[in-house]
Amino acid sequence: MLDVVVTAEEPLALGVSPESGNVIDSWAYVPGSVLRGALAAAWIASHGPPPVTPAAERDQFLRLFEGEIRYGPLLADKTRIEPLSVRRCKYQPQRACWDTSDDLAADKPGRVALVSCPVCGGPLAPGKGAVVGMRLEEVTRTALEPDETAKDGNLFSRRQISARTTLRGLIVGDDAWFDEAPECVWLGGRRSTGGRARLSVRRATPAAVEPREDGKILLRLEAPGIFVDSATRPSLEPPLHELSEVLDTQLKIDRRWARPVVVRGWHAASGLPKPADHALAAGSTFLLTAAPALSADGLGLLARRGVGLRRAEGFGHVAVNPPPWTPPERAAMAEERSRAHSLVAPLLGSGQAGRLRPWLLPHLKALAEARELDQPASAASILDERRLRGLAPSVVEAVRELLALLEPDLLRDVIVLLEDPTWS
Repeated sequence: MLDVVVTAEEPLALGVSPESGNVIDSWAYVPGSVLRGALAAAWIASHGPPPVTPAAERDQFLRLFEGEIRYGPLLADKTRIEPLSVRRCKYQPQRACWDTSDDLAADKPGRVALVSCPVCGGPLAPGKGAVVGMRLEEVTRTALEPDETAKDGNLFSRRQISARTTLRGLIVGDDAWFDEAPECVWLGGRRSTGGRARLSVRRATPAAVEPREDGKILLRLEAPGIFVDSATRPSLEPPLHELSEVLDTQLKIDRRWARPVVVRGWHAASGLPKPADHALAAGSTFLLTAAPALSADGLGLLARRGVGLRRAEGFGHVAVNPPPWTPPERAAMAEERSRAHSLVAPLLGSGQAGRLRPWLLPHLKALAEARELDQPASAASILDERRLRGLAPSVVEAVRELLALLEPDLLRDVIVLLEDPTWS
């Protein structure tokens, strides 16, 4: 097993399935299929296309990318995939509501399920398999007319993972090639303007999987799972007959929390789309009963093997008997963005934040984009707008300091704070 650490040197645009509209979305993590594709591209750049390489090298390629080695998802620090078995405060009107979570699949004797949020009394909502704790940046672009004015109908926005984000994950399996793995890889699309990342791979000892007190097996998808039944029709449950043969036990589903999705992809080597498959979303959870009960070795084998089809492509990665899910720290920005906090604090503490947010945020986003592109941008005309008249001098000075910022990263941190509706 290998620990993988990726640090984005440029923004990562990890496009999801296209939707109507002018916003191009991105995954909030690096799927295992993207990591596998990036490493395969690095191998081909070093050795050449597999069909024309010597047999030994071609066998290595097949072993690395078409064999038993599995590439898990990479998640940013202080982010987690929210399981579908978890219920959380739906509206989160107070900051303390963030920490409320009730994992219905938890192994807690005598556990009493929450009926409502203990902080605000509001309703609870089930998880959807989203990555919690990650905030994507959004960059807006437009085509220009010959006179350098915006071209009608050509405005679009792209969401992406910010540069300098560190993401971590696992590769299940090993090969001597990883000793010479490249220090730089290219992840996702838009590689002419982004996607560059530093890669670190080191060997690790697989974590032991402990049996639960109730003897059941908790299976939680950390990547979408593609399942079919005996007639190869799409299925909404893991292939228990196959797992029973591998693990030498009889498995039965006691409870399930699942959501169907359609997964697509792009095969960069051929320039063709991959087949679309019906799958279950990451975060889907199953509580299984095994007879006879599985030992720690059997549970570890299940965790390493994964479930379903296309496992070599990053699908079907699972966590077995994970601890009860809890939200990541809400205050992840508190330690890392102290300078942005100090700049925003006078505005947030003035009582004028709600009034100024809708007006100030578009100006700050335009400035951040100009700073990133090294384009000239002046805030003088903004400071003369009527919206600032009649405000306290301290508030005007706080706005002035924000509009005078030169560092794009600091501007983005300020924007993230102002976009957070719980700050007022």
